[in-house]
Amino acid sequence: MTASTPKPPTTLNARVGAIAIGVAAIGTAALALAPEQLAPLSLLSLLIATFGLWALSDEMGMKKPLVRGAFVAFAFAAAAKSQALLNLDVEVVARYSVFYAFSVLLALLLWSAAFLHREKELKIVGTLGVVATATPIILLIVGHVVVGVGGIFGITALFSIADGPLQTKFAAIDNIDFIFSGWAIVASLMLWGGYIRASEE
Repeated sequence: MTASTPKPPTTLNARVGAIAIGVAAIGTAALALAPEQLAPLSLLSLLIATFGLWALSDEMGMKKPLVRGAFVAFAFAAAAKSQALLNLDVEVVARYSVFYAFSVLLALLLWSAAFLHREKELKIVGTLGVVATATPIILLIVGHVVVGVGGIFGITALFSIADGPLQTKFAAIDNIDFIFSGWAIVASLMLWGGYIRASEE
């Protein structure tokens, strides 16, 4: 009877990264439900998420194009959301919010696509991630043109925020933050369990 190949031990980098990603995921979801006054705390959540996702990218192999592209896209997303939270100009907030939406979804899409090149457990996670991120990307594009579709996802309000008073919370962004949180929790569990390290070639 052939013995199964044991997984290599989970590294300290993976453990710390998994904790950071998990904390950021919970924080992001909580802030999406919190009053607008607490929105600036998203900066702290972004900082923790960036730290954790950097560790995830290290474990996956930062030299790989999909992984590197995902981390760069998330860095742009974090920068855009920071600008949206700190800016007082309505039109600028609108532009940065839309850019954040596209960038964070693109980052998750690329990381999920990278999971597809790994072992079975991560292929399943990657498939679900691709579907969960590609769908809102399409909705963001279509919602800009078709008002009915955009209204369902809250995108119409996002594209028209320049017409109203300054605000930092939008239904579309909250929905995207929930997608990020769900993805991040699964990724943190995979990272903590050593699945990503075991899949490294």
